[in-house]
Amino acid sequence: MMRHYETNNNIPRLGYKSAFLIGLSAFLGSFMIPLLLDKIGITWKMIHVIISGALPAYTTAFALYFIESDKGYTKRFWQVFIGLFLIISFISFFWMYDLLMI
Repeated sequence: MMRHYETNNNIPRLGYKSAFLIGLSAFLGSFMIPLLLDKIGITWKMIHVIISGALPAYTTAFALYFIESDKGYTKRFWQVFIGLFLIISFISFFWMYDLLMI
C-alpha cells in the first residue's frame, strides 16, 4: 500500500544559490565590513550591529522573494526583512558588546 503525503507549499525553500548568498552576506556583515570599518577608524559598535543585522536580513528576504519566487517587493518581503533584522541585530548587539559569553 502506497501512502500519499501532503506537502505544504507555504514553507519557503532555499536553493544552493540562495543559501550561498545568505552565508556570504552573513560573513561580510559580521566580519569583513566591521573589520574594514575598524581599519578606517570607525569604531562605533552600533554601526557594526546595524550592518551585521541588515545585510543578512535583506539578503534572506531578497532570496525568498526574488530568487526563489518572483513576488518582488511586497508587504511580506518587508515584514520578513524587518523581523529578521530585529532578531539578528538583537543577537549581534549582545555579541558586539560582550554581554553574552559563549
